[in-house]
Amino acid sequence: MLDLPLITTRMKALLASLGMVALTALIAGAGGYAMGHRTAKADGTAALAMLKAQYANALAMASEQARHQEQVLTIRANQLAKQVQQERTRHAEEANQLKRRINRVTSMYRPSLDSPLQPVPRCVFTHGFVGVWNGAIGASSVSSADRATGAADAADTAEALDSGVQPADLLTHITEYGARCRDIESQLNRVIDWVQETQP
Repeated sequence: MLDLPLITTRMKALLASLGMVALTALIAGAGGYAMGHRTAKADGTAALAMLKAQYANALAMASEQARHQEQVLTIRANQLAKQVQQERTRHAEEANQLKRRINRVTSMYRPSLDSPLQPVPRCVFTHGFVGVWNGAIGASSVSSADRATGAADAADTAEALDSGVQPADLLTHITEYGARCRDIESQLNRVIDWVQETQP
């Protein structure tokens, strides 16, 4: 029949073998896990270091490009500012040339080409005229009476008085005002140039 001690011994041997296999597998698994963990950690650390280096290089390149772009924009802004200053200087010189002519063109005239020079007749500019002039250029506000009733209806007796303004005064004013307008136009044109050049 069956030999029980043999079965028990075989069973013990089998269990012992299985235990040894399990223990060996456990030790090998733990060793593999530890070795895999170290390898993965080393690989992860290397990958992280490489990624940090890539980001650092990208940041350095972006910073260098930004510095270069800033230099280019600064140079262009300085060029535009210089152009504005040159145009303002030219406008001032032209205004001065025109002002030097004002006395000549407002004091003497010829009724015809073959006539001798004569003094220019006195020209009267009323307070109303000066008020309209100043309102048109924004030097004074348009009165509420003018806005409400219309310019033709708003009659003021003081408007008809002589203002004392002479043609030379008007030419001096328009010469200076024209130079100012041209300065503003030049500045606006340079700003438009700047915006158009710097837009993507």
